[in-house]
Amino acid sequence: MTAVLRITTELALAVAILHCVHLFEVICGDHVSTRTGYVVIAFGIVLPPVGTALLGIQAMYSFRSRRRLYSHTKRLLEVQNGIIESLLLEANGTSALGHPRSLREIDSDFSAAALRVEQTLSFEGERWATLMERPEHEVSA
Repeated sequence: MTAVLRITTELALAVAILHCVHLFEVICGDHVSTRTGYVVIAFGIVLPPVGTALLGIQAMYSFRSRRRLYSHTKRLLEVQNGIIESLLLEANGTSALGHPRSLREIDSDFSAAALRVEQTLSFEGERWATLMERPEHEVSA
Protein backbone atom coordinates (compact mmCIF):
# COMPACT_ATOMS: atom_id res chain seq x y z
CA MET A 1 0.00 0.00 0.00
CA THR A 2 2.87 2.36 0.79
CA ALA A 3 4.34 1.86 -2.68
CA VAL A 4 0.99 2.70 -4.29
CA LEU A 5 0.74 5.87 -2.19
CA ARG A 6 4.30 6.87 -3.15
CA ILE A 7 3.61 6.29 -6.84
CA THR A 8 0.33 8.21 -6.64
CA THR A 9 2.06 11.13 -4.93
CA GLU A 10 4.88 11.21 -7.48
CA LEU A 11 2.39 10.98 -10.34
CA ALA A 12 0.29 13.78 -8.84
CA LEU A 13 3.42 15.95 -8.54
CA ALA A 14 4.36 15.28 -12.18
CA VAL A 15 0.80 16.07 -13.32
CA ALA A 16 0.83 19.27 -11.25
CA ILE A 17 4.04 20.36 -13.01
CA LEU A 18 2.59 19.48 -16.42
CA HIS A 19 -0.61 21.31 -15.51
CA CYS A 20 1.38 24.42 -14.58
CA VAL A 21 3.26 24.28 -17.87
CA HIS A 22 -0.02 23.80 -19.75
CA LEU A 23 -1.66 26.74 -17.95
CA PHE A 24 1.38 28.94 -18.62
CA GLU A 25 1.19 28.11 -22.32
CA VAL A 26 -2.56 28.80 -22.41
CA ILE A 27 -2.14 32.12 -20.57
CA CYS A 28 0.66 33.23 -22.86
CA GLY A 29 -1.63 32.47 -25.80
CA ASP A 30 0.78 30.52 -27.97
CA HIS A 31 -0.76 27.13 -27.26
CA VAL A 32 -3.85 25.54 -28.75
CA SER A 33 -5.75 23.17 -26.47
CA THR A 34 -5.01 19.55 -27.38
CA ARG A 35 -5.88 16.12 -26.10
CA THR A 36 -2.70 16.14 -24.03
CA GLY A 37 -3.92 19.24 -22.26
CA TYR A 38 -7.24 17.57 -21.53
CA VAL A 39 -5.51 14.46 -20.21
CA VAL A 40 -3.34 16.59 -17.92
CA ILE A 41 -6.42 18.43 -16.63
CA ALA A 42 -8.28 15.12 -16.12
CA PHE A 43 -5.37 13.66 -14.14
CA GLY A 44 -5.14 16.89 -12.16
CA ILE A 45 -8.77 16.45 -11.17
CA VAL A 46 -8.68 12.68 -10.55
CA LEU A 47 -5.36 12.09 -8.75
CA PRO A 48 -5.95 14.15 -5.57
CA PRO A 49 -9.15 12.28 -4.59
CA VAL A 50 -7.52 8.94 -5.47
CA GLY A 51 -4.57 9.75 -3.22
CA THR A 52 -6.90 10.82 -0.44
CA ALA A 53 -8.91 7.62 -0.78
CA LEU A 54 -5.72 5.54 -0.62
CA LEU A 55 -4.63 7.39 2.53
CA GLY A 56 -8.02 6.68 4.06
CA ILE A 57 -7.78 2.99 3.20
CA GLN A 58 -4.28 2.81 4.68
CA ALA A 59 -5.47 4.46 7.91
CA MET A 60 -8.47 2.15 8.02
CA TYR A 61 -6.33 -0.99 7.85
CA SER A 62 -3.51 0.19 10.13
CA PHE A 63 -5.25 -1.52 13.05
CA ARG A 64 -3.90 -4.90 11.90
CA SER A 65 -0.39 -4.18 13.12
CA ARG A 66 -1.73 -2.97 16.46
CA ARG A 67 -3.87 -6.10 16.75
CA ARG A 68 -0.74 -8.26 16.34
CA LEU A 69 1.06 -6.26 19.03
CA TYR A 70 -1.87 -6.57 21.42
CA SER A 71 -2.17 -10.32 20.72
CA HIS A 72 1.52 -10.74 21.54
CA THR A 73 1.08 -8.84 24.81
CA LYS A 74 -1.98 -10.94 25.65
CA ARG A 75 -0.01 -14.16 25.10
CA LEU A 76 2.80 -12.91 27.36
CA LEU A 77 0.32 -12.05 30.10
CA GLU A 78 -1.45 -15.41 29.76
CA VAL A 79 1.88 -17.22 30.22
CA GLN A 80 2.58 -15.18 33.35
CA ASN A 81 -0.95 -15.88 34.58
CA GLY A 82 -0.29 -19.62 34.28
CA ILE A 83 3.00 -19.28 36.16
CA ILE A 84 1.38 -17.27 38.95
CA GLU A 85 -1.52 -19.71 39.27
CA SER A 86 0.87 -22.66 39.52
CA LEU A 87 2.89 -20.81 42.17
CA LEU A 88 -0.27 -20.13 44.16
CA LEU A 89 -1.24 -23.80 43.98
CA GLU A 90 2.26 -24.79 45.05
CA ALA A 91 2.13 -22.35 47.97
CA ASN A 92 -1.20 -23.84 49.07
CA GLY A 93 0.37 -27.30 49.02
CA THR A 94 -1.79 -28.74 46.24
CA SER A 95 0.99 -28.88 43.68
CA ALA A 96 1.58 -32.10 41.77
CA LEU A 97 5.34 -31.74 42.23
CA GLY A 98 6.95 -34.50 44.24
CA HIS A 99 9.41 -32.24 46.05
CA PRO A 100 7.99 -29.36 48.03
CA ARG A 101 9.84 -26.09 47.90
CA SER A 102 10.11 -23.56 50.68
CA LEU A 103 7.76 -20.59 50.78
CA ARG A 104 10.79 -18.34 50.39
CA GLU A 105 11.60 -19.91 46.98
CA ILE A 106 7.97 -19.73 45.90
CA ASP A 107 7.78 -16.09 47.02
CA SER A 108 10.93 -15.28 45.05
CA ASP A 109 9.47 -16.87 41.89
CA PHE A 110 6.17 -15.07 42.49
CA SER A 111 7.99 -11.72 42.78
CA ALA A 112 9.85 -12.41 39.54
CA ALA A 113 6.61 -13.24 37.74
CA ALA A 114 4.94 -10.11 39.12
CA LEU A 115 7.88 -8.02 37.87
CA ARG A 116 7.59 -9.58 34.40
CA VAL A 117 3.87 -8.71 34.35
CA GLU A 118 4.67 -5.16 35.44
CA GLN A 119 7.34 -4.87 32.75
CA THR A 120 4.95 -6.14 30.06
CA LEU A 121 2.22 -3.72 31.11
CA SER A 122 4.68 -0.81 31.34
CA PHE A 123 5.98 -1.55 27.86
CA GLU A 124 2.41 -1.75 26.53
CA GLY A 125 1.54 1.58 28.18
CA GLU A 126 4.63 3.19 26.68
CA ARG A 127 3.80 1.82 23.24
CA TRP A 128 0.21 3.12 23.55
CA ALA A 129 1.43 6.57 24.60
CA THR A 130 3.79 6.65 21.61
CA LEU A 131 0.98 5.71 19.22
CA MET A 132 -1.41 8.28 20.66
CA GLU A 133 1.09 11.14 20.95
CA ARG A 134 0.35 14.05 18.65
CA PRO A 135 3.16 16.54 18.15
CA GLU A 136 0.84 19.18 16.69
CA HIS A 137 -1.80 20.97 18.70
CA GLU A 138 -5.39 20.60 17.62
CA VAL A 139 -7.16 23.89 17.12
CA SER A 140 -10.93 23.96 17.02
CA ALA A 141 -12.91 26.83 15.55
